[in-house]
Amino acid sequence: MRIAQRPGRRLLPLLLAMTLFGAVATAEGTQALIDARAAGVRVGHVHLRYIFPLPVDLLEIAGRYRNVLVPELNLGQLRLHLRGQLGLETVGLNKVQGKPFHVAEVRSAIEKLAPRAKEIA
Repeated sequence: MRIAQRPGRRLLPLLLAMTLFGAVATAEGTQALIDARAAGVRVGHVHLRYIFPLPVDLLEIAGRYRNVLVPELNLGQLRLHLRGQLGLETVGLNKVQGKPFHVAEVRSAIEKLAPRAKEIA
């Protein structure tokens, strides 16, 4: 998992990375990310396609961000796995109701963790 940088462009320092895996990586998580960016929140994302073994450069990528949000439809097993394998401290958004996230739930968590670009400029 590498972040490709186009020639002539530099990566902006982002404030929040959202780690997506499984069911949350589908429409709700992606739409919340798009909405947050449209609202001026500087947020990136990492889509984990597998978790064992974890990508070797995941800790390096996560180190570029102030916060890492992990939305999960469980009690936080991915957060525990990231902490145990990499020592990576993350912020969890957990929901254990047998229902998927609503876009507004994920977007609200993003906006709480990452101020809008104009607020930090």
